[in-house]
Amino acid sequence: MKTSVFALLTALLTACSSASILSERDNGKTFFVRIGDRQVVSLPENPTTGYSWQFFITPENQNAVSDVTETYIAPKSKMSGEGGIKEYVLTFRKKGTITVTGYYFRPWEKRNEKKDRKVSYTFNIAN
Repeated sequence: MKTSVFALLTALLTACSSASILSERDNGKTFFVRIGDRQVVSLPENPTTGYSWQFFITPENQNAVSDVTETYIAPKSKMSGEGGIKEYVLTFRKKGTITVTGYYFRPWEKRNEKKDRKVSYTFNIAN
């Protein structure tokens, strides 16, 4: 019986500590994370239009995040021109507060702060 309760408690704690997946609905929110935590950001993207997400971190905070990876997940449908999902994974390495901002624009065009889609997430990183 004790083993079953311990196993259940361990499973619940592990599930609670896993990173949530952030989306456009989380824009403007602040999140509390720890050094070593990983965070997934998942956003719709359609590269056939030329638009893509580009993320920016202020230069003084760039060393607070490492192992930034991005993966494009193609749509299940084979319809021409259909968009998929771009996933970014961030790993936090340094204590502090950082803001990660993403813009959805065509990289060869000048970014338009007022018109381009934008997301911004703030992370308070603790030990």
